[in-house]
Amino acid sequence: MVPASVSLDGAAFGFPSDGTTEKNTCDELAAVGVDGVIRGVSSPIEQGFALGFIATIGEQVLFKYWNGKQKQEYEVKYDFTMTKNAQLGSFGKPLVLELGKAVASTKKKTKGTTKKKDAEKTEL
Repeated sequence: MVPASVSLDGAAFGFPSDGTTEKNTCDELAAVGVDGVIRGVSSPIEQGFALGFIATIGEQVLFKYWNGKQKQEYEVKYDFTMTKNAQLGSFGKPLVLELGKAVASTKKKTKGTTKKKDAEKTEL
């Protein structure tokens, strides 16, 4: 898959539209089999992502996107069934993958204080 980029709600999203470069982006696309096994991960290129992956003919491949700035994983609304000599996207017609819902995050959750906790601290 060369090149590929992503959009969210129809607008360009993440690398390369977010101002990061291929040297400092942490965004990534992954090809995943229906069994959950990773079939390939992307490399950033100036136009977006290059993604090579392995699958057998007839196998369904799903895609996931990681946004490094948000520390958020997204589903990709694009399912693909492998065919012989398959090629997705080209430099003449780049593939734009529409993102679905956010599915995982590594953001640290902030703990809020409560009046009860504050009162307990005061008593000590």
